[in-house]
Amino acid sequence: MSFVLFLLLFGLIIINVPIAFAIGFSCLTYLWFMDINLALVAQRSAAGIYSYPFLALPMFVFAGVLMEHGGITQRMMRLANAVIGHIAGGLAAVTAAVVGVIANLAAWFLLHVLFANVGEQSLGPLRVYAPDWSSFDWRAAILAALACLLVFGAHWSMVRVLGVAALGGLVLGLAV
Repeated sequence: MSFVLFLLLFGLIIINVPIAFAIGFSCLTYLWFMDINLALVAQRSAAGIYSYPFLALPMFVFAGVLMEHGGITQRMMRLANAVIGHIAGGLAAVTAAVVGVIANLAAWFLLHVLFANVGEQSLGPLRVYAPDWSSFDWRAAILAALACLLVFGAHWSMVRVLGVAALGGLVLGLAV
């Protein structure tokens, strides 16, 4: 049953049905096949709204509106400019740091997806990861190469590429 629902979801995504409609149609199909009462689903969804974490976002926006209309925001900005002043290249430095962190995470993720065994060696404060080449997963490499080809070569959207990669992973997992 779950295989059919995933196939339905990814099939709808691949034929460019908006993702919200694809998820909604797949969920409604599941509810219909499992004979689940829709009134119960609506009741549980409405009860989930009454939660303190959900109150954080509207209260944060409300506090921002109050600060803006009360003039607090302007005074806070004047204080920040007086204390810190203008720092040249601050945005570029933050951008470089964020790009470095994301590149490090991407390299770590790629290494751990393509290789089952990855060793770690410390060189003072630095850590170097060394993969065990005998644990190379050729299926993950094929899917990664296909995804890169579809995104950068064929200019497909990320949603379509994720759908194709999921179906490819399912096929490769069942074939071997």
